Amino acid sequence: MSIYDERYISFVRSWVPFVIERLGKHRNIIAWATTSFPDELAALNNGYDDEGFRTYLLDTYGDVETLSRAFGIPITNLNQLTQQLVMNIDDLQSPTLYGHSSLSASIYRWCSLRWLLQLWCEVIRNSGDARPIITGLLSTYRSIASVPAVYDGVTVAPLPSVCEPDLELHNAHAVAIGRMGNTKLVLSVVASSIGKKKVSLKQLINWVQAAVFNGACGIGFTAWEPFKNDPELRGSISELLKQINDCGIMYATPITHSAILYMPFAEGYIRDDVPLYGFATPNGETFSKPYRLILGEPNSLLNAFKLGMRYGLIDCLTLDSLPQIAPQSYSCIFLPTPILFSPYVIGEFGEELYGFGMPKQPTSLTQLGSKDDAFVLFSQWLLSFVANGGVLLSDIGVSLSPAGHIFKLMPADLAKLFGVAGARTLIVAPEVALSASVLYRHPLFPSLYEGYLLGGDELPFRTVAAVLHFIGAKPYALMMRHPRRTRRLSSEAVAICINSFGKGFAVYAPTLLWANWQPHSNDFAMFHSDLLSAHSEVELLSARSLLDDEVKVALFEKGVALLNLSDETKLAVVKVKADAVNGGSFLNACVEYPHGSRSQSIVVRKFIQPLELAFVRSLPILASCNERFVVLVSRYDEKGIAMKLYGSDATIGYEGGRFVLSARKANSFRLSIFSGKYEIKPNSRHIVALAVVDPSASLERKERLIKGVVVASSKGVLELEVKGAVISIEVCNEE
Repeated sequence: MSIYDERYISFVRSWVPFVIERLGKHRNIIAWATTSFPDELAALNNGYDDEGFRTYLLDTYGDVETLSRAFGIPITNLNQLTQQLVMNIDDLQSPTLYGHSSLSASIYRWCSLRWLLQLWCEVIRNSGDARPIITGLLSTYRSIASVPAVYDGVTVAPLPSVCEPDLELHNAHAVAIGRMGNTKLVLSVVASSIGKKKVSLKQLINWVQAAVFNGACGIGFTAWEPFKNDPELRGSISELLKQINDCGIMYATPITHSAILYMPFAEGYIRDDVPLYGFATPNGETFSKPYRLILGEPNSLLNAFKLGMRYGLIDCLTLDSLPQIAPQSYSCIFLPTPILFSPYVIGEFGEELYGFGMPKQPTSLTQLGSKDDAFVLFSQWLLSFVANGGVLLSDIGVSLSPAGHIFKLMPADLAKLFGVAGARTLIVAPEVALSASVLYRHPLFPSLYEGYLLGGDELPFRTVAAVLHFIGAKPYALMMRHPRRTRRLSSEAVAICINSFGKGFAVYAPTLLWANWQPHSNDFAMFHSDLLSAHSEVELLSARSLLDDEVKVALFEKGVALLNLSDETKLAVVKVKADAVNGGSFLNACVEYPHGSRSQSIVVRKFIQPLELAFVRSLPILASCNERFVVLVSRYDEKGIAMKLYGSDATIGYEGGRFVLSARKANSFRLSIFSGKYEIKPNSRHIVALAVVDPSASLERKERLIKGVVVASSKGVLELEVKGAVISIEVCNEE
């Protein structure tokens, strides 16, 4: 099952068209799915074997002489090279136990899976069948991040028995990885049981809702038996899925302006000797122990934001998704231990050196018309992102250049981006615990003052640090040594530097920034909040912290999603940019316009029941007023509309999980109702009933009931103008 096995490739190219020809006439087949668990199968069936590794090395480096220079050892016989040997070389040569030869082996394993998935999809595409192509079940995060751009959908199965034992949220961040910045549809498969243990209804509700909240457009289960034998469980889950389908969230697209760019290199979390997040070490091999360098990344960062944060969801981007996404789509991107490819690197004194090891696609894929230029386009995309105003934050992984001197040299184009040529000195001391002292207040981090200590309580920055060679970047924070926290590790040991590039900024931390930094610490929250809040379109004002564990918020194209993970009814107060929701109203939510029609942001209040996923849909109803006002729509369906408007002195109270509103000052309102679920055809007739309360009016006009027929405009818009302090409005068809 190797991309370098000609017999296997020949089999795939003959067998797949045969299957499509035999089954393609069945109308019930709506899509083609490739093999499930390809990462595990490749590991068991020679997909990552040494013979393929040697072929990859020749394709990538061209000849043995170039390979010898890259690895720093004399190679006379290519057949002597194995993945174990090259890792042993780095055990002797590298203080981090990781170097260029080990990096080549990890890239080989990553590319082998990417190209295997590419092979299957290209063969299906070349058969002439136009149906969508989705992956089979993918249970390791690194396999999800390896899905090529040619797929239409991804099936994620982050089972607690295989991945992290997350019995609360079923590793919901796998959905964000699979969505790849909304370039893929995601089907999330959740466990019906764990071993022989039955899964509770509460767990299933949490798992399903967490996946949907994160953008899954479909739900599957690993087995039918638990539902078959439990009619009550089956009925409850059926009702849950119906509610989710009816509310429309699975047909809406998440909106976010922050992302994590995930490259499947660092091991992250290891389960049963299998690195789930990256290919840095092979599966279950004794020579991969002790694990090299990067445990804790990128899993810590991805887990911290698995259901977003105070400012909504965070997208997860992959190498193959970048060419499909406009760089200006995001304002802030995090890069935990990425592998960045470039044909050139910058030397210790700023000189340009040749970079080895740019992966080259196998001939078998080229013959199918496949083109893999994602590695080359990667750097260009990042440069464009920052030049157009984005903020890029990376840690030491950015200097994992495939060009020797691992962690010390920087790809040429990225050296200009970060303003750093690389490291003059690499400090590898796992026993040294470090914090970072801020040197001055910077516009990117307005909450952090001079002398503020990042990681002051936990001292999270450890294992590796670098003394940098600057070519434009400015030091922002210095490494501080434990236990004497006022003592700098070195006057040149910069913890964080910032480079102004174009309209944006590139921020570089030459250490493992996220591996041990606790997400719920105050300094983590302040540091990341400053970056994430700058261009956010949604904010959960009622959140107790950046990563509130009870209520989550997400902005979608068609509304706002709220997820209550607690066992209590919660009041969610959300600030939303008016432009993000077309300035409209929401169903069953109290919506406040603080500055009337001129409000740049509106405040949405909603009570959420225990364990409820509420999707507050924006409605095609636009209310206008020159002063502050409040809107509450209680009904919106095919048969009619019921809503209330409250004037500028409106008070918003709460009683028993419901809103209590009142107002005394009369204001003039203009109401525009557009066609939607409640259909308004051009020139159609509608019955409108108004109950107007105006305490300032004469006695006979303090409370008025008005009922009549209103004709829609030629464009299908129902226009109303009314004045009052509290106005109740009901609309229905004349028929």
